[in-house]
This record gives sequence, C-alpha cells and structure tokens, in this order.
Amino acid sequence: MKPAVPEPAGPGPRGLVWSLAWADLRHDWILNLCLMLALAAVTAPLLVLLGLKYGVIDTLRHRLTEDPRNREIRPATSARYDREWFEKTEAQAGVAFVIPVTREIAASVLVRLREKSCPLDLVPTAAGDPLLRENGSPVPPAGQCILSTTAARELAAAVGDTVEIEVRRLRDGRLEPARTQLEVAGIVSPRATALPELFAPLDLVEDVERYTDGQAVPALNWPGTEPLAYPLYDGARVEL
Repeated sequence: MKPAVPEPAGPGPRGLVWSLAWADLRHDWILNLCLMLALAAVTAPLLVLLGLKYGVIDTLRHRLTEDPRNREIRPATSARYDREWFEKTEAQAGVAFVIPVTREIAASVLVRLREKSCPLDLVPTAAGDPLLRENGSPVPPAGQCILSTTAARELAAAVGDTVEIEVRRLRDGRLEPARTQLEVAGIVSPRATALPELFAPLDLVEDVERYTDGQAVPALNWPGTEPLAYPLYDGARVEL
C-alpha cells in the first residue's frame, strides 16, 4: 500500500473570514464605496459639533470664567468703606483680591514721556492683583507703574522708560499742578483692559486724591493746607 499523502492545510477560520470579506468588498466595491461616503456624510457633522462643544465652546467658557475682568465686582454707586470692611471682605471664602478705588474725578492724571503726553486713568493695584498677575505683568512697587497697551502705544513707551505724571487742582481760582516721576515696570496684556490706564500702587493713588482735595503730600513735596476736602459752591440761597 502506498502511504497516504497529507493534503495541504487551508487557511484557518480567521484567515478564511478575512479573505471572504475582502473578496466581497472587491466584488461590490461601488456599493461599498457609496456606503462609506454615506457614513462619512453622516458622521462628519457630528464630529464638527463635538469639536465645537469640547473645543471652541469650552475654550471660550474657560476664558470667560478665568478672566479677572469677568470675576470683578464693582459697586454701582459711590460709598465710603472703612478698613475693617476691606479686611472682612478679603477674608471671605471665594474672594481672591480686594482693593479700594478712589473717586473718578481724582483718578485722572496727565502723563508725559518725551514730547508726547496724554491723560490716563489711574488704577490702584497691590500685591496679589490677579488682573496684572494673570496677564503677564508684575505688580509695581513704589516709584513704578504699569501701562496698558493702549497707553503705551499713545506714549510710545517701553519697559524701563521714566514717565512724568501731572496732577492738577483748582484752588482759589488758581491752577496748581504737581508732578512726580514713575518708572514703567511693565505693559499689561490687551486682555486686561483696552482703555488708556496707568496701574500704580494704592499709596500713590491716595496721594493724588489727597492733593486734589487740597491736602499736602509731604512724601512727594506737594504743598497743601486743607486738612479736608475744601467745598466749592456755584451759587447761594438766602432766606429772610
């Protein structure tokens, strides 16, 4: 008897499935191509919507919640607050930074650099100010300031320049200007503010308000005689 010759082994079950699937795909390639295009047409808008939801929208929401300007609370009307009120407010949970602001009428100064000058709003700042810290700018110490991008562009100022600020007050019909110099310690990102502003230590902002109220500021050699804000009247009423 002749020995039995073993038949060649065929593809395994897994290989057979793949080979049949590939043969079917090649046989009906037009129909399969149409199915793939239809599937892509359905899934592409869904992928775009998911990208908008988890990409653009989440990014915008993150920027809105993390922007210090959007987390800022300002009183709607002017009021007087003592130092104890600020200490209690800063100690509350969820409060990251608290700083007093002066009256708007005393928060404007004329800033000069070389042959250029422009009026700027004076904004108080102090250590831990998130508006500066989160916009790539240091908190200025005494004798220094931070310019907004708009203010730096109008003055053609750069970090390291020395600007002169001028404060004016009207007393007894006379215009009394006072001046001091500040070094530009940084230029804050446009994300912080689009207004022409100068960020300065709170002590300087208070000195400006005192001077406009008629008081003297010995630290800056600004003269004054009035212990309190002097009244100005534009008329009188007399009853007999």
